[in-house]
Amino acid sequence: MIKVTIEPRLQLLIPKLKLGIVQAKVIVSRHNDELWREIDCCVSTISKYDMESLYHVEGIEALREGYKAIGKDPSRYRGSAEALARRITTTHGKNQSSKRGQGRTDRKAADKFAEEY
Repeated sequence: MIKVTIEPRLQLLIPKLKLGIVQAKVIVSRHNDELWREIDCCVSTISKYDMESLYHVEGIEALREGYKAIGKDPSRYRGSAEALARRITTTHGKNQSSKRGQGRTDRKAADKFAEEY
């Protein structure tokens, strides 16, 4: 296991800072129905937000506040969770309700990509 420490000055500036590390063994396959069901469930949950309400999701809000605390513009430096949630909301959410079937197209594209590589 890798030892991870947070710089004490950073802890003072961002007292709510939490980090997570995932270590996993992955089996690569062409298609996994269980994984796609999980992805679809997450997309469904995230797509219920509009762009404004995303800023109030606990982890996204905390990261934005953290960026502000160290003098960075959170709209210029987005965390990966916020970037992905914004993309899902724009593609599938309230902002684009006419594109709700896009997930099937995304899945087909991913399967096609896997076949080619």
